[in-house]
Amino acid sequence: MKNNLISISIFSLAISIVIGSWLVANANKNVYPSQTVQEENEVKEEVKKLLTQEELASYLGLSVEESKKLGPVGGPPTSTSVLPYIKIVDKVYYSKDAIDKWLVEYGTAHLNN
Repeated sequence: MKNNLISISIFSLAISIVIGSWLVANANKNVYPSQTVQEENEVKEEVKKLLTQEELASYLGLSVEESKKLGPVGGPPTSTSVLPYIKIVDKVYYSKDAIDKWLVEYGTAHLNN
């Protein structure tokens, strides 16, 4: 009889541990249930600091061809650009912060003329 009680107690404890683990695992899946897909995308966009040519065009509301006219023109020693840019190997990137600053400065200079 005593052995039966010990067996039942151990079995009950094991079942309790399994159920408790399952509850904790499911609770962790829904830590932020109110966060929507749109909010997740906004967080991803905030993290991104460098923009490619296509992303720059989208960010400025221009076509890719129009944004290329604002980017670097010419070869490496004499290359000029309307927009601030960073060149890594052969790929051109635009700093989102620098673009925002440029827009504020250009907009102010343009309004004062």
